[in-house]
Amino acid sequence: ELTKLAADAGLVLKTGFNYPFRAPIQAGFAWFSQGKIGTLLGFRAVISHSQFMGQTGGNQWFCQPGMAGHGAWMDLGIHVVDLAHWVMSTAGDDFDSVSAQWAAGRVIRTPEGEATLEEECVALYRTRGQRLVSIHASWVEARPFLGARIELIGEMGRIEIDLGNRVTKLVQRQDGKAVESQQESPYVDPDPSWAAELTVFRDMIHTPARRGEAGAWGLKVQRLAFAAYDSAKAQGQPVSLAEI
Repeated sequence: ELTKLAADAGLVLKTGFNYPFRAPIQAGFAWFSQGKIGTLLGFRAVISHSQFMGQTGGNQWFCQPGMAGHGAWMDLGIHVVDLAHWVMSTAGDDFDSVSAQWAAGRVIRTPEGEATLEEECVALYRTRGQRLVSIHASWVEARPFLGARIELIGEMGRIEIDLGNRVTKLVQRQDGKAVESQQESPYVDPDPSWAAELTVFRDMIHTPARRGEAGAWGLKVQRLAFAAYDSAKAQGQPVSLAEI
């Protein structure tokens, strides 16, 4: 409904996905766009918050069902779905189905009663081009405050992005040997990704031809993410993404 309203009014609707603007991810995606790993075979990622270890989490906004509505998958996993969508789109591919499982272990006590949110979710997407995308989102894995390990796997090598440690590594197969190089992104406070995303948002507002891009993209990513919930509720049965 919001996408349609924005389109009818000629306004810009943008979902807040700032991960593509983080330096380690931009470095890895640049290598991918340059063809450094050749034809893409697959994508896998683990993303986690360790701040919930030994805590009730009830004081965190994303642990309050009335504010967030969902657990680790919509807090963390959806950001990686956004990245995977970017990678597959760049490869000229699209999603075909998803299977997912979750661990609904976090009990939140609210004024309205108790609610249970998922602490873990593992989703396996298949694409129309027969590529695989594996995403694990966790509220209980002991990692840095915000840890994400993302790998793009290609016929000529792979790209590894360690968001928590701000390191991007390129591993290429050359003459039967593995050749590695890496790029470290310095810590910057405040995180410049927020300003970079707002700059893109501003540019879309000032470019009428681009005003519909962000809303359609955000809607697609949310539908891809919610389809994983549908599969988890069906004990991991595959859910078709043909209509998304």
